[in-house]
Amino acid sequence: MRILILIAVLSLILTAACAVDPKKESLSNYVNHDILAVASIEAVAFERYAAVTDKNYTTDEAVYIALRDEVIPVYKRFFHLLSQVRLEDEGVARVHGHYVKGSRRILKGFELKLHGIADKDNALIILGNERIDEGIREALVWRKEILALAEERGLRNLDRKKSKMEKFFYSMDEFVTDIGPTGQ
Repeated sequence: MRILILIAVLSLILTAACAVDPKKESLSNYVNHDILAVASIEAVAFERYAAVTDKNYTTDEAVYIALRDEVIPVYKRFFHLLSQVRLEDEGVARVHGHYVKGSRRILKGFELKLHGIADKDNALIILGNERIDEGIREALVWRKEILALAEERGLRNLDRKKSKMEKFFYSMDEFVTDIGPTGQ
């Protein structure tokens, strides 16, 4: 829920900041329309995953059921919608590619972990965890590059300690930290 609130705050900042500049408007539309539209779906998948892993872990069967019935179907929907985003702005499209690549790895990791649990194959479970971690790292590259692009286009508050956009992304980092590490 924190992520959704912070995305909404970010969208208000970006909307106010890009009244005329097409590059600012392109980045603002990307965050306000494209990302805001799918972020809640990704958050649900991660919340359901976090509910059965790490400190919430009880049994492999509980993880298996959550992955099969909740996490993977929800994350597939998110990934499908994220992959459908079409961008004319080359800079935004390049950065978006990191998000797609990371999300693809996370989805693959969930699927590998599901099969590993089903087959009682620890190596496959570990491989799944590694893919999830790789995907999270790639999503953090997306975050870093979105911040850089926003700064380049004049959409960031110069006082980083007070920047709402910066706080938004730090909160995303906290959320990712809350769901990981995945067992490495």
